[in-house]
Amino acid sequence: MLHLENHIKGFIIKYNLKGKKVVVAVSGGPDSIALLYILKNMGLCIHVAHLNHDLRGEESEKDAQFVKYIAKSLGLPYTIEKRQVLQGGSLQNQARKTRYNFLRDVCDKESTNIVALAQHKDDQLETILMNFFRGAGLTGLSGIKEMVNQKGLILLRPLLDFTKKDIMQFLDENSIKYRVDSSNKKDKYSRNKFRLNIIPFLEKELGDGFKSAVINNSKIHKLEEEYFTQEATRVLSLVDKTKEHQGYKLVLDTSLSEYHPALIGWVLRIAFVKNDLYDLRELSSSHYQVLIDSIVTNKATTLQLPNGIKFARWGSNLGFFIKVQEGNKTLENNKNIGVEINKITVHGDEKILITKDLVGNPNHVVDLSNAHMPLTIRKREDGDIIKLSPNGGTKKVKDIFIDKKIAKHNRDEIPLLVDAKNNIIAILGHRVSGPYYIKEGKGHKYYIYINRNGGN
Repeated sequence: MLHLENHIKGFIIKYNLKGKKVVVAVSGGPDSIALLYILKNMGLCIHVAHLNHDLRGEESEKDAQFVKYIAKSLGLPYTIEKRQVLQGGSLQNQARKTRYNFLRDVCDKESTNIVALAQHKDDQLETILMNFFRGAGLTGLSGIKEMVNQKGLILLRPLLDFTKKDIMQFLDENSIKYRVDSSNKKDKYSRNKFRLNIIPFLEKELGDGFKSAVINNSKIHKLEEEYFTQEATRVLSLVDKTKEHQGYKLVLDTSLSEYHPALIGWVLRIAFVKNDLYDLRELSSSHYQVLIDSIVTNKATTLQLPNGIKFARWGSNLGFFIKVQEGNKTLENNKNIGVEINKITVHGDEKILITKDLVGNPNHVVDLSNAHMPLTIRKREDGDIIKLSPNGGTKKVKDIFIDKKIAKHNRDEIPLLVDAKNNIIAILGHRVSGPYYIKEGKGHKYYIYINRNGGN
């Protein structure tokens, strides 16, 4: 298999790997074992990494022992760990995430950022077809990348141009042992169904050329993907407002709606990855379509997305956020929260203190001489009004929120301080009602302090 080794030599030159430490992910199966031997023969500085997911009991343990034996026999340093698969989502996706977290940890420990993975051309074919049947776009149809920079972790796939047959021939010619994963023979998992049933059927019906056609088509899609990625990155730089909105995972300007829907989808994908909302596999095409439709139609809306993420549109903003409730009381699960003078009241991630003592810069100063005790805080109610001056007119609380451009999805989180007769004393953090203004030399002056984000 001289052509395989010559190709790897070119690969090493292309990515300037000489003299650099490379973490090789080794499962013990034929593909990763072949990759390990080839890279070892090329004289690279190698660290072997094996993760035992403990999904196959004794068989998983034997895989780990085998990798340890191979690493020792080749005189290579190794890291072998056992980690439980992350919870939530499909088993295969969560196992992949757990594996990449492990590889990143190994790289950090070994002061490198380069990982070699053993995917080959048959894996590429399976991936493209699986992506096609689940309705993937260009990214899915362009398949597995030879090199990916995953937030500073460089993932390299030197065997991507070679088939499983090529790899098995190399192992046979060099009498190299490997492990066989028994689960690969079961069509329980989607990938195995494609490998064992669907691809053989397509090859039988369409002939030998169908595999090459799929792979060649993916190369065209890859070029198209590169163009859209560049253009979407440029647009994202123009519409990204996340830094202006504390507490949001992502905020985009509504001017995004002026672009073609296809480009909007690309901007969302890149923004999601950049801001750690979703990786490229976590949202379906239907999720993207709903989001794109909402953005293009310019209608105020709120959408619930996977993993607890909410999308909301308000003013000129398109926001993505996680609604987190901290503390022992919130307005969502308690209609009223009792307030005592000189005692801290916890509301979500806010600490509210009403006191006669001036202990810093207060958020509000109020006159409570006309307030009916006890005081409580509650969320807004339909028809709430606030007085604009001691003897003046009134205004709906809803209209004040609109004037201040407070998003609909945030309005229920803003506490109203009320007395025993449900008179609004203040919209905390925003406005005091007229009758409770401080009058020169009169009344009972109290200071209201609101400490956010759990501060002391």
